[in-house]
Amino acid sequence: MSSASAMMLRTASEVFCFVFSVWSPVLILSCVLSLLTLKNKFVV
Repeated sequence: MSSASAMMLRTASEVFCFVFSVWSPVLILSCVLSLLTLKNKFVV
């Protein structure tokens, strides 16, 4: 029982790490792009 739950926890953490590593650059890029467009709107 405990070994199965430990396996599940390990798999879940690996999946979370993978998803986070994939999505964090995407989120950062989208934030930067939105900030740049906001700056351009204010400048013009």
